[in-house]
Order: sequence, then structure tokens, then C-alpha cells
Amino acid sequence: MMKFYQLTKRLMLVLLLATGLTAYGQSYQVSGVVKDARSGEGIVGVNVSVKGTSQGTISDVNGNFSVEANGNAVLIFSFIGYQTKEVNVTSSTTSINVSLEEDVTSLEEVV
Repeated sequence: MMKFYQLTKRLMLVLLLATGLTAYGQSYQVSGVVKDARSGEGIVGVNVSVKGTSQGTISDVNGNFSVEANGNAVLIFSFIGYQTKEVNVTSSTTSINVSLEEDVTSLEEVV
């Protein structure tokens, strides 16, 4: 009887670990809009990438984007003339609206 109990306990542990790893590795779609913080208008061509991966996309003419992410991802929003922004997402996050601030210090006059 003791062996059966130990075997059952180990089997339950393996099942719990497998379930947790499967949930962590699942992909999901995250979409939203990238806007200019000052004007509130969508920004076209913003690079949206999933940190640590080769996955990413760019925003369309209205600032809309949609990207596939895994587990607890970090999305990086970057565009010339704007400050880069990182946003943490989870598997329960399906929509994100991001406002980017202008980065006037990174733009200098070319001579």
C-alpha cells in the first residue's frame, strides 16, 4: 500500500509540472494601438518586438498592431524620434494601448 501511495504522489507531481510548463509555453495574440502621447494620433511603422525572441511586427497606418507572445512576455515599442518603451504582458493580456513620448534629445542636427 505504501508503494502505491508513493507512486501516486510522484505521478501527481509530474502531472502538475507538465501542466505548468504547457501553460507557460502557449502562444497568444496581443494587439493594440500605438499613439503619440502629445497628439493622441496613431503612429505608423512602430517596431513592436517580443524581448528575447525574433518575433515582432510593425504598426499599421492607424497605429494598430498584433503580435504573438509566449508566457510572461515583454513587448518593446521603438521608433525613431520616440523614447523606447517596454511593457510587461501576461497570458491574460490580450489588448494593450501604448503612448510613446517624443525623444528630442536623440535627434540632433546633421551637419
